[in-house]
Amino acid sequence: MVHIGVRVGLLGALGTLVIAFLSLVPVVGTCLVWMFNVLLWVGLGVLVAYWRSPEAEESHVALAGALAGGIAALVGGLVGILLAPIALALVGGTAGALRLLPPFLLEAYRSAGIAPEVVFSPTGMLLIMSFSCGLQVLLAPATTAFVAVVADRWWGEDAWDLWEEEPGPYMLEW
Repeated sequence: MVHIGVRVGLLGALGTLVIAFLSLVPVVGTCLVWMFNVLLWVGLGVLVAYWRSPEAEESHVALAGALAGGIAALVGGLVGILLAPIALALVGGTAGALRLLPPFLLEAYRSAGIAPEVVFSPTGMLLIMSFSCGLQVLLAPATTAFVAVVADRWWGEDAWDLWEEEPGPYMLEW
């Protein structure tokens, strides 16, 4: 099952690369990245459950799901960290980012005692994206493993009758 987790994780890594580049879309892209990542993690869990071998135990399915989610999250998080300075430069640096924010949000930062100039500086963005990467590395394996186990139970034992004939080209050994 580990090889299935790695395969699904590599597919997820490709997906997170595409999603990470959405963060380059000013303001809106950053908000959508997390939603698309969660949808990707759910999809990876379903794919692990679908590709699992009939003799695999539930713990193996969970391990493969966690591995797939971990690979995808690590690649997506690291690419997000690398893209943060580029995204900041595309909006015109700190000054451009502050111009994009609505005044009430700037005031909310200031009233909370946080200087928006520091948050939207290159260092601030690097720290925020590092925190986001760490959060992804924690949440993605748990989410993907949970979804893989739930999907495996939902399909039940009857779903694996498909394996009797031909497992398909996606199950060829590496």
